[in-house]
Amino acid sequence: MKSHTFTVIIFLCSTVLSLYAQEKHELLRIGDRPPALDFTAYGSEELINWASLKGRAVVIEFWATWCPPCIKNIPHINKLVKEFGNEPVTFISITYESKEMVEKFLRKHPIQTIIGLDNDFTMFKSYKAWGIPMTVIVNKQGRIVSVLHPDHLNKSVISDVLSGKVPQVKPALPWSDPEGAENYFRSLVKKSEPEK
Repeated sequence: MKSHTFTVIIFLCSTVLSLYAQEKHELLRIGDRPPALDFTAYGSEELINWASLKGRAVVIEFWATWCPPCIKNIPHINKLVKEFGNEPVTFISITYESKEMVEKFLRKHPIQTIIGLDNDFTMFKSYKAWGIPMTVIVNKQGRIVSVLHPDHLNKSVISDVLSGKVPQVKPALPWSDPEGAENYFRSLVKKSEPEK
């Protein structure tokens, strides 16, 4: 009897751990409310949160200055910002890097979105954004409608969101090693810090 009970306990524990690990590797779910916005807006004192964005669609892009696909996407996102300048849509680009790193980068690569400096990887963790670049779109009702690679973000996708539709677009791939990605990202920040 004891052996059977022990086997059941081991099975239940392994199932719970497996589900926990699987959940960590999944993307955010369509239809859910997005996690909190927890960043410092570069070059602005404005407090940006979901209440301040009520009634607007929001395109959140996760990126880094060292990431070639992120850099390649900058002209594309700048063009979309311009095209939707008179529409109720806000574009936010989130990096975990320091103000100094971003400032230096922007001299060569201007970005027309709101630039958010993540507070100690809070948003990268809560949005499961380890496979950068990655884009999350939230509709005007405050619900996630897409998690995609920015290569698939276009005028039609944003227009669908603004008209109340869930865009039919290929989802991003979940990153399989969040802990490894976070350690790597943190090591890059540490390398860039001036020596004391």
